[in-house]
Amino acid sequence: MKHRIIRITIYLLLTAIVTQAQVHGIVKDKSGSPIAGCNLFWSETTQGTTTGSDGSFTLTKPTDKQKLIASFVGYENDTILVKGNNERLNITLHEGVELNE
Repeated sequence: MKHRIIRITIYLLLTAIVTQAQVHGIVKDKSGSPIAGCNLFWSETTQGTTTGSDGSFTLTKPTDKQKLIASFVGYENDTILVKGNNERLNITLHEGVELNE
């Protein structure tokens, strides 16, 4: 009986690890050029990633979070509502307001 409980526990842990939701996508500017180094993170967490040189990213989705924030210097932040799992996102950032000093 003890071994059976251990096997079931291991199975459940492995299943949870394998079935974590992934969000994939690309971040571009309004002209369609990829934005490398864009920060993406889940709202109210420290879990995030940055885009690669081609603007692409992959990020594990926490089960209790749905708001993904894209942030890059010189552009307005964008908050994306991610409802499903294993979604592919195409995010377009728009240039922010320029400061006159």
